[in-house]
Amino acid sequence: MNTPPPDRDKPAERQPGASSDDNAAEARSPRDDKPAPERDAPAGEAQAQGDELNQMLGDLLAKKKRRKYQLNIIKDFFEEPEKYGVDADDVPHSSTREEMLARHSELTYRIALLKSVLRVLERKRAELGSPDDTSGNDSSG
Repeated sequence: MNTPPPDRDKPAERQPGASSDDNAAEARSPRDDKPAPERDAPAGEAQAQGDELNQMLGDLLAKKKRRKYQLNIIKDFFEEPEKYGVDADDVPHSSTREEMLARHSELTYRIALLKSVLRVLERKRAELGSPDDTSGNDSSG
């Protein structure tokens, strides 16, 4: 069956209840509308942007993989220091034995001082008695 092609020169038929603007919009072809900005950009420019984005993502991925490798080495070191030639019982540090002994005796002195202050304060509190104790000094006369 051969159907004749629609006649483009004829005005669009008016739909019942439709305004003249609606009919005009229907008669207009999609080519009359302005193209989207993506359609205006040449294909080469879009390809260059895509390549640049892929390169940036590739560099970022490589950087993340290097960082993960470094962190895994650190994790392995803490989990198995013997593997890296470090004795777990003899952790290296920058303080000499004399410095550590001096610091230890200083802390021992401070602890003893605080214990003596605590004993004095506990005696004072015992002298004052309990706040619930009514047999003590009564200021209400």
